[in-house]
Amino acid sequence: MGLISLAEVKTRLGGGDTLDAEEDKLLALIEAASAAVETFCHRKFESASYTEYLDGNGRSDLVLRNRPVLNIASVRIDPTGAYGDGPNAFPADTELTGGVDYVLPRSDSTHSRSGLLKRIGGSFGGFFNSPYGGRSFGLTPMRSGATWPLGVGNIRVVYTAGYGEIPEDLKQAVFTLLAWMRRSGPLGGATLTTETLGEYSYTVGQLTNAATSALSTVGEMGSVRQLLASYKEFNL
Repeated sequence: MGLISLAEVKTRLGGGDTLDAEEDKLLALIEAASAAVETFCHRKFESASYTEYLDGNGRSDLVLRNRPVLNIASVRIDPTGAYGDGPNAFPADTELTGGVDYVLPRSDSTHSRSGLLKRIGGSFGGFFNSPYGGRSFGLTPMRSGATWPLGVGNIRVVYTAGYGEIPEDLKQAVFTLLAWMRRSGPLGGATLTTETLGEYSYTVGQLTNAATSALSTVGEMGSVRQLLASYKEFNL
């Protein structure tokens, strides 16, 4: 699905019923412009579920790759998990308890923009790198100084991230790119088409590549780059 609806695009173009004949073309452009924006920003925007394997860092915070984070379904620690490839990786008894062992600091009541997952359970001493933060050894959990145990692919997080409602500035960026593609196509610009029996068919991959290139090189896209600046990820 695209980051802006067909109805919204038609309204912004102001063409009314005259755009009905262009619906297939507009849908292809929506998909291509949306994909180009996500490629340019190095992230996905629509709400989706993710399973992510992380290396324990011996610190109190981990950063999830997809943001904003809406909710955490589960967190498990398994020293032999190996990104899910270990024998019997991440069984049920390795699951931590939200609000007791970890917490997701939220930017507001609905999501976390930072994607930080903070460890609040566990214990000090030689056992803090054990898979259960020392709890399996009968130690008293400590609220201060708890860390994610060191390991390779030893932490599995299942969570939901993205926007339930795409922000208006992000929609505007997609629309502006789409309008440029639509306008420049007949002049040999971004839109590659093949005419068959009077109907156009589009190769979305080619459209996406052309649009992504335009975002980085075309001066006219400066306003789009400005709109996307706060959404772009630089640490991949």
